[in-house]
Amino acid sequence: MKERKVVTAFLENQGKILILKRSDKVKTYKHHWAEISGSIEAGESPDERVKKEIEEETSLNLEDVQFVRKGRPLRIEDGDYLWTVYPFLYHVPQPNKVNTDWEHTEKRWIYPDEIAAYNTVPNLEQTLKRVDVASGITDAIDKIERDRVHGASELSLMALDGLKAAMGLSTIKKTDELFEYLSNIAWYLHYTRPSMAPLTNAIAYVLYHSQQGLNQAKNVSDFTAYVSEIIDEYRVYSKDASDIIYRNAQNLLSDNMTIFTHSYSSTVVNTILESGRKNLNIIVTEARPLNEGVKTANSLSQEYNVTLITDAQAGYFMNNADIVLMGADSVLSDGSVINKIGTYLIALAAQKQKIPVYTLCQTNKFHLKSGNGEAIELEEKEKQEVISENIPNVSVRNIYFEITPAELISGIITEEGVLKPADILAKLKRWQKFLACLENLNFFC
Repeated sequence: MKERKVVTAFLENQGKILILKRSDKVKTYKHHWAEISGSIEAGESPDERVKKEIEEETSLNLEDVQFVRKGRPLRIEDGDYLWTVYPFLYHVPQPNKVNTDWEHTEKRWIYPDEIAAYNTVPNLEQTLKRVDVASGITDAIDKIERDRVHGASELSLMALDGLKAAMGLSTIKKTDELFEYLSNIAWYLHYTRPSMAPLTNAIAYVLYHSQQGLNQAKNVSDFTAYVSEIIDEYRVYSKDASDIIYRNAQNLLSDNMTIFTHSYSSTVVNTILESGRKNLNIIVTEARPLNEGVKTANSLSQEYNVTLITDAQAGYFMNNADIVLMGADSVLSDGSVINKIGTYLIALAAQKQKIPVYTLCQTNKFHLKSGNGEAIELEEKEKQEVISENIPNVSVRNIYFEITPAELISGIITEEGVLKPADILAKLKRWQKFLACLENLNFFC
């Protein structure tokens, strides 16, 4: 079977989408209604190809369209071909500017629910559903993507709230279609914060168990209740795991100790507050550019003596510390840790001073895909968070997370005890069925 990768771009205006009738000059699906589409060439990304296709097939400049979203890829078997379709949605403020090329003979603007009445290329209606998200859900997705305050564990629970909200807003009448819709929403939630393993793992856990319950549910109401129960169970697991971590960390803490920490981690903050230790001194970095460390300082200042410092002072103050406690956004299979930028330098400073560095996190922060040796995507945010002015010939970078090597980590404190970095790969194996679920749903095409 021949494999082809293509992009499909839906253009929208005032609730209607543009459909185009393919001419007899194209190689495939002559006289079928379709969207703007084209094959992805070697070394080219879907994002690059879709822009070229819009310009070539509609005569629109990129300034004439506004990107709305892209959706979960779709695999379609048709004859001798296995197609992977990457769907995109763009808004067109001035639809009269659309002029088709030789590939099409006719264009129409229709409402999405009218598409079933047309003789279309295979699975066009299903592809459209991949970019169709209720406005209430897009708000929840955007909120998670913009969030710079909450930690990874908190954001993972917010993502599950998003799945619950999606079910509540849905008018879908069939369980398999509702699962498909939830998978689409989950894909969006996953890609809001790709560096955060617990968000992806929480989604994978819920989708895996939801898929198992498809055949048991008698109707949509049953299925919705079943999925809601899974989400509630995951919340209980997460809280119980956090409570155990607090207890497992206690042997490392003692009265009159000075603890160094970075940015904000709810697990670290609550571990310190639950410790019952007296006369603790806390050194916390501000964590540029948005200063999440201030939240840590506020959370601990009622109970302990807190010193807030700039990130650049970490090396200077490290010799005052007895221990470094960090959170984690992800833990990789080799035991290295993804956390807020600045963690690596702090760990190096601690190593130089022979001060132990411990990461506190649940095992649901173990990065599923890292066990396969795949490259890890690290988030980069807007340069305006760093500096508001434009300086000629100067590029501004705003990397949010970085990888701290395993050799700088003394131990990883989890609900299963204090683990060494070498223990992580074996622990990851039990999560493989959840990773397989996401792969089967085309999360990583």
